Amino acid sequence: MYNFKRKDKLSFVLKASLALLAFSASFFSSNAYATAAFSRQTGESCATCHMQGYGPWLTEYGTKFKLDGYVAGDAAKVPTLLNNFSAEIVSSVTNVASAVPQGTYFQNSKYASNAQTNVLNDWDAIYYTGRVLPKVGVYFQINFTPQTSRSISLSMADMRFADHFSFEGHNVQYGITANNAPTMSDTWMTSFAWMYPYTTSSGAAYSGPS
Repeated sequence: MYNFKRKDKLSFVLKASLALLAFSASFFSSNAYATAAFSRQTGESCATCHMQGYGPWLTEYGTKFKLDGYVAGDAAKVPTLLNNFSAEIVSSVTNVASAVPQGTYFQNSKYASNAQTNVLNDWDAIYYTGRVLPKVGVYFQINFTPQTSRSISLSMADMRFADHFSFEGHNVQYGITANNAPTMSDTWMTSFAWMYPYTTSSGAAYSGPS
């Protein structure tokens, strides 16, 4: 049986991560910029809804899209059931000055190139987002942490119904949301659920003894 050396293991993990990223991008996107279901549904780039192209802060268009229940747009070229799926892979390479104690966050003997330079698949996510009915839309994010905590969790969930009516010449919007976080429904994406840091490396929390 072939035994991985440190450099071999680092090279293998990096190549595997790149291969998975390439696979997910090719499977879930129809254009270079349209890697999310919202982008495919609306036919718009990420920068149309998100400031700085990624977010989480929303533009005026993005705010209205969320207020309207994630239902706008008919640009998707595949059925809604398939279009609403997206995926994300988050990996990191962390180097610390002092060796991380074995078992602090994960088993170094399995997942690290050595006790100071750690290569991790921090977490992966499957999203189901977009219109499900003419006036009902969802944002579901299921997270997988295959190396650190080895767990599956419902990270974010937001189901929205929204509609409009006119009253004495004024447009009135109403709706209801069911979500799993107190500030998930923030339409400006500036409150607790959307605050920095957006993601961190699981191997960066411990830097060793001083």
